[in-house]
Amino acid sequence: MSILQIFVPESGCGPTCDWSLREADTVRLGTSTWATLPEAKQIVLILAASRVLFTQVHLPAVGQSKMREMLAFAVEDKLLTEPEKTHTVAGPRTPDGATAVAIIDKAWLRQQIAHLHQHGIHAEKMLAETLLPRWEAQSWSMVWNGQGGFIRTGPNAGFVVDGGDANTPPMALMLALDEARAANTAPVRLLIYLAPGTATPSWPDVKHELRGTWTWQSAETSAASAFNLLQGEFAPPSKARAWTQQMRPALAVLGVIIAVHLLATLGDWVRLKHEQNRLQDAMVSTFKQTFPEATAIVDPALQMRRNLSDLQRTRGVPDSSDFLPLLAQAAPLLRQGHIQALQYAQDKLSFDLLLGDAAQLEDLRAQLCNLALRTEIGAPVATTSGIKVRLTLGMNSATRAQP
Repeated sequence: MSILQIFVPESGCGPTCDWSLREADTVRLGTSTWATLPEAKQIVLILAASRVLFTQVHLPAVGQSKMREMLAFAVEDKLLTEPEKTHTVAGPRTPDGATAVAIIDKAWLRQQIAHLHQHGIHAEKMLAETLLPRWEAQSWSMVWNGQGGFIRTGPNAGFVVDGGDANTPPMALMLALDEARAANTAPVRLLIYLAPGTATPSWPDVKHELRGTWTWQSAETSAASAFNLLQGEFAPPSKARAWTQQMRPALAVLGVIIAVHLLATLGDWVRLKHEQNRLQDAMVSTFKQTFPEATAIVDPALQMRRNLSDLQRTRGVPDSSDFLPLLAQAAPLLRQGHIQALQYAQDKLSFDLLLGDAAQLEDLRAQLCNLALRTEIGAPVATTSGIKVRLTLGMNSATRAQP
């Protein structure tokens, strides 16, 4: 995966930036404007060591949200400003139970992040330069530029030094060593990495080893990746949230299309509902005119058919649901087999039919599909003489009701 590392200096982002691009086993270095930066799968910001203060505090075991609320006030005694003005990030716990903490000026950091976003730069991580030099047990790692530098004192700890020269070590270094000796945590040796073009220091009072030239571009950032400074309000959006932001215009258009479709569907439903009510009122009015003695009108169309059927029967006119009309429509089915029983009741004609084989049963099913009747066929029963099934035929409006 390609990783683009961008250095944010103490003075903040300018018109150009220094960067390094890692792709597989290759590393490219450069200085570019924001518009000409190379593309990469992941963007990591490297923050100048002088912009980050590291310390350690003992915190109770609480949830992440509660810890973020109390973190700034837990380090209040180590600050020269109000806790609300700092971006305080909790890192991993140390072996003695303390929590590593990084402190950054919130207003300055917000300004840098806004500048990057304006140029389309959305980083997933921000690491402190302080934690980039290689750290070894019982040692401190120092990056020296001839007039100052910074020291990594542990996996997630370090501080900045200034002053001193090639013959005199910085006062902050000497004070830190005295404090570490008093706490019995002094390093066995000081590993010194030199910035390019820096003369080798000669500090007889400090036991040290030279480890060659060092630049932030050559450092392996995985050693500091556990302490991501982009947390809290500066935390990068999740992939799902980032995808949603990218798709926001398309989702807005989709929302408009859905809204228009819903409005059109609602309008069509209102129109059809109005037409249904109009037709229902017309049928009720016609039914009342035809049968003024009716009092309960639930389904005027069905009641009209039933009342007309009753009138036909009282005058000797057969109805389609009577025995003979139903029997006439069932006649082609009766030729499929032998009738063993026949029954007519409640406008339904039922009969037991004995078929010769399964082929006749399939032919019977096919013929039932062509009848304009409500048909029911029972489960076939195999007998020694063939296959026995029960058929029930009736009109769709066979059930009678009182007007």
